[in-house]
Amino acid sequence: MSYPRRVEPWQSAPVPVPLAYVPRIAVSDAHLVFAWIATVCTLGYMLPWAIAASRRKSNSAAIGVLTFFTGWTAVGWIVALVLACLAEPIQPVQLSVVAPAYGPPAAMPPGWYNDSDGLRRYWDGLRWTNHVSQIAQP
Repeated sequence: MSYPRRVEPWQSAPVPVPLAYVPRIAVSDAHLVFAWIATVCTLGYMLPWAIAASRRKSNSAAIGVLTFFTGWTAVGWIVALVLACLAEPIQPVQLSVVAPAYGPPAAMPPGWYNDSDGLRRYWDGLRWTNHVSQIAQP
């Protein structure tokens, strides 16, 4: 019988983490068409909204409202254009992961166990002690 092998935390198998899917709010085709018609009719004034709708951004309606009310200032129009060109906002997702418990095997009772170096080591039920002895040859 050989002594139980100690498993270090870095030697254990990785814990699978289930990924959560966060659905995006879809921009309808009617929204997209209306945004481009408004852009053409306003001679480019609503362009940030049309770009956001074309990129199917979930906040394209907010960009349209921002463009409508603050687009008459150059700063408001540029801010709306930058928001339309940015990547989709990331929604935080909370994942719960249960960490594996590291420690000695619970099934091994205290006692003397053979080791690979030809010695016997004493397992006290929680950890290996410094007590060693030679294996008796039959």
